[in-house]
Amino acid sequence: MQVRIVGAHNFASRDHLLATVLVDGRLALDAGSLSAGLSFDEQARIEGVLITHRHFDHIRDLLTFGLAASYRDQSVEVCGVAPTIEGIRTQFFNGALYPDPTLRPNPERPAIRLRVLKPNEPVVVAGYTVVPRPVPHAVEACGYEIAGAAGKSIFYSGDAGQGVEKVWPHIRPQLLLLECTFSNSEEGRAIASGHLIPRTFGEALVTFRDINGYFPKAVAVHLNSFSEPRLRSELETAGKALGIDLQVATEGLTIEV
Repeated sequence: MQVRIVGAHNFASRDHLLATVLVDGRLALDAGSLSAGLSFDEQARIEGVLITHRHFDHIRDLLTFGLAASYRDQSVEVCGVAPTIEGIRTQFFNGALYPDPTLRPNPERPAIRLRVLKPNEPVVVAGYTVVPRPVPHAVEACGYEIAGAAGKSIFYSGDAGQGVEKVWPHIRPQLLLLECTFSNSEEGRAIASGHLIPRTFGEALVTFRDINGYFPKAVAVHLNSFSEPRLRSELETAGKALGIDLQVATEGLTIEV
């Protein structure tokens, strides 16, 4: 599997894109920069989108992506657990802000087909075996375990705070994309909003090793753009303490699994 970080941040600017990861150019994980970070040709190759939760920085580009898909008669499955899909349907795809992509170009073959997934139940999306795993956050959220035909798998946490370790007994990925939003000095803010800091990020990796007997390749994603210099320094320190090559995501980073 080829994994490409399209958007690595939680604040948007010319140089910072919102959360989106692309697997083999076919499966998107979150949609913060599904339009802003991809060419029209790249968008046209997407067969499915997995949404971790309903916060705006993870769904922002669904509307623009959907309108372009409707123009080229593309129909894409957008998946999430029930609270996520319900939030998208009622608060985002209600026609008030932009044309509803679940109705265009026609309801029989819409640009976006919403699909509700059940936590911990495997399904096939865009040819991959996908399992939504509940994770702790400020709203109902899930990470995704994604397995390809060759037996390799990744886990993408989306936004997740302390307690994400409850997922570890159920997964054995080669690649772990784990959020780390705030610096260590912002621990109170991280706890209140359901995010990790470098210290708790490192602790989560130690727990993973203790449970599964190995460290997966780990990449920190969903960086706070304003805390990024401290975040990178503290994550580098955490990686050295664990004796692992801990990567910090940047837009365009590509990883072969």
